[in-house]
Amino acid sequence: MKKNLLIIFATLALFSCIQDDLETPIQPPIVSNELTASDFVKGSEDIPLVSNLVLSENNNVDFDSDSGSFAVVDYESPFDLEVVQGFYLRTLPQMGWKLVKNDQKHSRFIRDSEKLEIDFIQSDTEDEDDLVRFSLSSISKK
Repeated sequence: MKKNLLIIFATLALFSCIQDDLETPIQPPIVSNELTASDFVKGSEDIPLVSNLVLSENNNVDFDSDSGSFAVVDYESPFDLEVVQGFYLRTLPQMGWKLVKNDQKHSRFIRDSEKLEIDFIQSDTEDEDDLVRFSLSSISKK
């Protein structure tokens, strides 16, 4: 009888320790260099643009036709490209975009009948900013 009571008390003590661990909230890691968006990418209605990205005057294309649309817009980035990419990997899925491809220099998303590709282009020189290239197009439904 004493052994049974000892086992029961030991089990209750162990369970109460486990229960305390289960109820303790886990704090998310603090992310430094958190970026914000203040506008939308040119040619889009709802793709957030990281604050302080500057529209590049080169290589911008915007084309609309009956069969679909296509836009390519370059922005100069004063930020580390990995941080910018992290912003889009966190933000776009919350807006309905599904990530279908991702590597260090390129991310591809789809949503409904749209495809968004983002290229993260490292500058060759230190005196030039890196580029973030957005390519937005309609997906053909043939």
